[in-house]
Amino acid sequence: MKLGPFQKAAIGMLSILIIITACNNQSDETPVSVSDNADLPSSNSNVKFIPYDTPPEPIGGFMAIQKNVIYPEADREAGHEGTAVVQAFVDENGAVTEAVILRSAGMESLDEAALNAIKQTEFKPAMQKEKPVGVYISIPVLFKLDKDKD
Repeated sequence: MKLGPFQKAAIGMLSILIIITACNNQSDETPVSVSDNADLPSSNSNVKFIPYDTPPEPIGGFMAIQKNVIYPEADREAGHEGTAVVQAFVDENGAVTEAVILRSAGMESLDEAALNAIKQTEFKPAMQKEKPVGVYISIPVLFKLDKDKD
């Protein structure tokens, strides 16, 4: 039996669809271990990622994080602004147990203030199948001076 170009293309597309479907049908029950991801905290190279249905949320919204930010006075006076991106592990109780800087705000003192703000924030934990789970999340922390107040 000889296949024409249309039949060959259809078989090729069907094969690709089967491969994609098979790759996407991984079980949600099994955590995936990642050991060589550069964006992860270097202190824990065997981080386990657990899928979740709903992400963790700061209690009081993201304004709760900003309320916990203590803008360093020296940076305020110098006019330093920026955004630090913090990767935090929020455990099944909603507590931040780990936090590292993924992207610096440009000043070490601003980065430290961002870490402290995230660590002080309480979260509603992530949920997977109606059970709380611990997960890593990335959170931007903004340092912007109010020019009108100065």
